Amino acid sequence: MRRTSGTDGPPPGGAGAPPAAASPASPASPESPASPESPASSGSPAVAAAGGGTGNPDGPLAVQASDDFRKLRRSFRSFAFPVTVAFCAWYLLYVLLAVYARDFMGTEVVGNVNLGFVFGVLQFVTTFLIAWAYARYARTHIDPAAATVRERMDGAAAADAGAAAAGGEVR
Repeated sequence: MRRTSGTDGPPPGGAGAPPAAASPASPASPESPASPESPASSGSPAVAAAGGGTGNPDGPLAVQASDDFRKLRRSFRSFAFPVTVAFCAWYLLYVLLAVYARDFMGTEVVGNVNLGFVFGVLQFVTTFLIAWAYARYARTHIDPAAATVRERMDGAAAADAGAAAAGGEVR
């Protein structure tokens, strides 16, 4: 498929997409996806089916705004962010010591084993300890909150499927 705009590359929708005129962002379309009047933001069936706009009150957007989901995010972030910062600081310390404190890192501990080697092995040990600690934390803090959110989503999906099978309107 050849475009007439004079630029090379695939059409806006990708290699298998319909011609550019069918794309909502093409110049032939008076609306762009980001405009307030566009179908994506005006309560279109696609947005309603996804739980946004005026559609399903238990859809993904509603669940994302729920207190259960906020608790899940907070629970994850309260572990992930501090541990990530701590590990990055520990790794940066290791690299800086290896570059700027060569004599210190070259200090022999036992035989030919020096501090640089010990700190390098401790990087691996720290990685495995973090993975173990996260699995334990997730089992006690994140998994229960995720189960609550999952039950809410599964319940909403089952209700939607039942309404659709009965020929009724999806919530």
